[in-house]
Amino acid sequence: MPLDKTEIAVGDSARLEIIFFTKDYHNRVTRHPLIQTNETTHEWYSITLEANIFPSSAPTPFPLTIAPPRITMYQMNDSIIDNAECIITNNALGNSHLSIVSMPSQYITDYEISNSLPSGITGSLRFHLTDYGINHNFDKSITLESKDTPNRVRYTIPIVRRIRY
Repeated sequence: MPLDKTEIAVGDSARLEIIFFTKDYHNRVTRHPLIQTNETTHEWYSITLEANIFPSSAPTPFPLTIAPPRITMYQMNDSIIDNAECIITNNALGNSHLSIVSMPSQYITDYEISNSLPSGITGSLRFHLTDYGINHNFDKSITLESKDTPNRVRYTIPIVRRIRY
């Protein structure tokens, strides 16, 4: 596709539209279109385009759905709230193997995660608060990693703890 300008001066810019038809592709795709210039020292430039492509029938553009996407633990009286759970659904076409990459261990302990989720199956992440976590307000997060993609997709789940009497 031609540019909107026929000449681009040094330091100037132009809009370049690249259309990538994804109909025949799925999963992670990388392409390297070439741009030709009249520059004598470097006539061709290659750029990298990467995309995670899912079928149009997929219910979500993400391989995993995590609900709730944010865990809020409010404690308004003497009744202690010391555990939480989120549901993880595998929307990908294949199995998903999960691991926890980072977790605020000063605040969270005794976690359980569904390590392997076949396509279309739902699992969970459950955890308890440490004694320190029970007695303090905090804003932290847990990061999960799905090991089944070439670049290992990561998901961060924010956790908010507020104690108010």
